[in-house]
Amino acid sequence: MCDSDSDGDDKKDVFEKDLDRGDSACMEALESNWDGLLAATILEIIQWSWDFLDFVIKLPAYALMQLPFIGLPFLWGKYVFGNKIYADWSRTYAHGAQADVRMARNNSRCASNIYVAFGKSLKPDYKFAGDTEFYLNSISAAQSFYVGFMDWHEHMGWLYTLWPIGPLSELVYRGATLALPIVTLML
Repeated sequence: MCDSDSDGDDKKDVFEKDLDRGDSACMEALESNWDGLLAATILEIIQWSWDFLDFVIKLPAYALMQLPFIGLPFLWGKYVFGNKIYADWSRTYAHGAQADVRMARNNSRCASNIYVAFGKSLKPDYKFAGDTEFYLNSISAAQSFYVGFMDWHEHMGWLYTLWPIGPLSELVYRGATLALPIVTLML
C-alpha cells in the first residue's frame, strides 16, 4: 500500500512539473506576443513617416485639392491616376497587431492559470489576468481607432475640398495616426 501511495505522489509531482513547464511556455509565448506588438507599432510609425514625407513632397497638389469644388477634379485624379506605385501597409500592421493582441490574450489566460481547473493544486492568478487584460484591451482599442481614422480619412470624398473641413481632417488624420501607435507603445 505504501508503494501505491508513493506512486501517486510521484505521478502528482510529474503532473505539477508538466504544468509548471506549460506555465513557462505560456509566459514565453506572451513575451513573444509583446515583441510582435512592439514590431507592428514601430512599423506603423515608419509607415506614418513615409506617408508624411509623401504628403510634404505632394503638398502643392494637396493645396489644390483643398480649394472648394475647384479641387474636386484634383481629388478625383488622385484616386483614379495617383498612388499606383505607393505602398501603404499600415492596415496590415494594424490588423497584425490586433491578431497579436488576441493571441496574447490566450497566452495571458494560460499563464495565469485561468484555463486550469484543478482545484487546490493550482490557483488562478486573477491579478495578473486582470492587468494583462486591461492593457490588451487598451491596445486593441488604440489599434481599432487607428484603422477607423484611416478609413474615415480615405472616404472623405468631396467634403475634403471644403476649406475648413479639408485641412482640419488632414490635421486630425495625421495627428491621430501618429498618436495611436505611440499610445500602443506606451501601453
